[in-house]
Amino acid sequence: MQRIASDILFSFELNGMRKRLVIMVMGLPGSGKTFFARHLSHAIDAVYIGSDEVRRQLRFMGKYQNQYKFKVYGEMLEQAEKYLLKGSRVVLDATFYLKEMRLKVAELAKKQEAVLISILVEAEDSVIRERLSKPRADSEADWDVYQKLKGEFEPMEGLFLSLKSDNENIDTMLRQTIQYITLHYGKL
Repeated sequence: MQRIASDILFSFELNGMRKRLVIMVMGLPGSGKTFFARHLSHAIDAVYIGSDEVRRQLRFMGKYQNQYKFKVYGEMLEQAEKYLLKGSRVVLDATFYLKEMRLKVAELAKKQEAVLISILVEAEDSVIRERLSKPRADSEADWDVYQKLKGEFEPMEGLFLSLKSDNENIDTMLRQTIQYITLHYGKL
């Protein structure tokens, strides 16, 4: 894993990819998005901002009504903007199940003249059910929350990378991501 991370970082530096990046990692609970987003942020030397951590900072644990969700997403964007102003790369990790939420990220990237890269992490229902059956320190979501959000997830639009997560493919997912970024944004 460490070798993959250093290879990706070297590839980014070699290709002149020091421009500001906003990478929006989205997916349903249990999809593996947080695990992936954390590894990706390390691999590309980016600041990781996750909705679960921000929810804890705001003391909104257990509060999932839209008013709280939008406050969490708003705080994520404020934190991201601060880091972008310093020239940092940012990886945002959240469900981003509503188009409105994704558009706010796109607006931030445009305002900050940063490249926006959207990544959807998915997994088989059986894998998700197994993951959600185990206690997780980073999320309160369970199978019922997954089913609810699956029905509410608005279709993706525009250019995005879709990754399939299983329990053993983080290196493959990181390689696919760097290939995608290099293919679509390599001339930055």
